[in-house]
Amino acid sequence: MIDVSGLRDILKTANIYVKENDKNFICICPYCKDHKNPAKRGHFYVSKDDKVPVCHCWLCLESPTINKMLYDLTGERHNDIVVPVTDGKNYIKRASKKKEFIVPELKTEDFPYKTFYMRKRTADKIDIRDIPNLIFDLDEFFRCNNLRPLDYVSNWEKELIQDSMVVFLSRNQTLLYCRSVVDESKIKFRKVSLTGDVENDVLDYYCIDNGHYKSNTVVLSEGNFDILGCYALDSLNLNNSARVYASGCTFSYEQLLKTVCLDYGIYRADVNILSDSDKNEYHYRKFINNTKPFVNSLNIYYNQYGKDFGNFPQLAVKLF
Repeated sequence: MIDVSGLRDILKTANIYVKENDKNFICICPYCKDHKNPAKRGHFYVSKDDKVPVCHCWLCLESPTINKMLYDLTGERHNDIVVPVTDGKNYIKRASKKKEFIVPELKTEDFPYKTFYMRKRTADKIDIRDIPNLIFDLDEFFRCNNLRPLDYVSNWEKELIQDSMVVFLSRNQTLLYCRSVVDESKIKFRKVSLTGDVENDVLDYYCIDNGHYKSNTVVLSEGNFDILGCYALDSLNLNNSARVYASGCTFSYEQLLKTVCLDYGIYRADVNILSDSDKNEYHYRKFINNTKPFVNSLNIYYNQYGKDFGNFPQLAVKLF
């Protein structure tokens, strides 16, 4: 695991430390000194995660290991900063993790309307029981995780979600994304925080990676539910190689991509966006400019027959 306190002390002593969040130290790049944008220092990210012990500068694209970065800074070896910690019993003591929630078995026969709607949404291309972190029975989710619903949702919200919404548990298990399966419903979406830390929760996302952990091909979708439209887009021919992500929140593709890149260490991504058709070219030119250091290629598609990719019929049209 990483000695976070020791790493922080070295970064501060080297005068490059700017700030930190739960997953990274944010620093002045020791290689390019953030020379391309001196007014906004802090483009060098140092991971705190012992599973992904990397560094990366979004400007000059340097990506050394943490130990190499520390050697370059101090001229000394700091192999004790990133080492497995044992307790004398010859096994690695794992770092403490956030609570991992149990996702109840999907009983499609108990929720026929939700099942029908999901099959329509995915064009029957997949077995909906294979969709990760999909929840029909919110009551069962709360029960098997020993959660009190009133701590998270009011009674009327719980009944609404239970009766007429499907639920997706986010990648880092901080949020429940809820979407109504009733077309005429006035309440289409609900977002339920499982941590109480809404400010950080909004950077969580929903993911269908299908085991493509080494792929640099990513698909970004505006909303967590529209992500399922990717299964109907055979013309894109991406499902066998792409990792698919959706914000589930209202922040931009740029924020979503940066969050994904930092979580997975994807630094030269081939990006494909399933777009709303009302976005203009200026919007995407700005996206390209702001993400240029870590985007290898960009393809943007919208559905000719509707705003999102859950509408039918579907026809993917390449914007540029």
